[in-house]
Amino acid sequence: MEKTKPETTLLPLCFCPVELDRGWYSVSTVPYMQLSQEITFLHTHDCCEFGICLEGAGVFLVGAKILPFQRGDCMFIAGGEPHLATSLQNTTSRWRWLYLDEARLLDREPALADLARFRGGAFRNCFSGERSGEAGLIRKMFECALAEKLPFREAKMRALLTLFSIELHRRVPPEGSCGAESGSLLSIQRIQLALNEMLSHYGEAVSMERLAASCSLSPNQFRRVFAKATGCPPQTYLNRLRIAMASSMLLRTDLTVAQIALRCGFPTLSCFNRQFRLVKGTTPRKFRSGRV
Repeated sequence: MEKTKPETTLLPLCFCPVELDRGWYSVSTVPYMQLSQEITFLHTHDCCEFGICLEGAGVFLVGAKILPFQRGDCMFIAGGEPHLATSLQNTTSRWRWLYLDEARLLDREPALADLARFRGGAFRNCFSGERSGEAGLIRKMFECALAEKLPFREAKMRALLTLFSIELHRRVPPEGSCGAESGSLLSIQRIQLALNEMLSHYGEAVSMERLAASCSLSPNQFRRVFAKATGCPPQTYLNRLRIAMASSMLLRTDLTVAQIALRCGFPTLSCFNRQFRLVKGTTPRKFRSGRV
């Protein structure tokens, strides 16, 4: 009898090479439309990328980090770091992306050119459009890349990228940068189907047994692998994801707090308020009004 091969639970990791104009940059002139949909693969690039959210809101997963975004926020993702994103349910967000060869642009400053060190569980890739100096520099890089007739454009981009790298080096501890990833890429891939299940169904009752089965793991194995990959138990991760989506809804919709609680998978308003305060340190109503 022919033996059947065991079903793999690893999502494909796609390497997407980027063709850089003149060898040092590429920018999207047409906005990228980010849908709300199930993720079937992860992807990486061979160079660093910067993004600006032009419209909408949702969540980025970089490695196993949950990074909520909204209009005006900026992203930086180091080359080789796996990532994916989704918008709020039944919505579409618009992004513009810039890809840079940081090694070429910062070849005279090798220490500053090592942007790949800014990754891992402790590094936050998303910068608020209103309060972050890094976001301001990213916006200026886009302006420079899109201005085709700008004199000394490459020199200006080099200067802006140098300032951006200096800001990251200043903010991140020098030894070990942002720390090692909470788990290896293999660990993250082993639970990726569970992460996608959470991302697609965070508004519903999510069974830990069902998540473990989706990864072909026993519940105990699943908890161990999940904690290694994300640094926290599955239920804690799911609650953080739900609060991240609820935060975006509080800021970008007119739904009541009770409606948002139900849409994000919380059975009662009191449960939502308790979990929101635990994660955000304030109540949903104060968060919405800005009285944090």
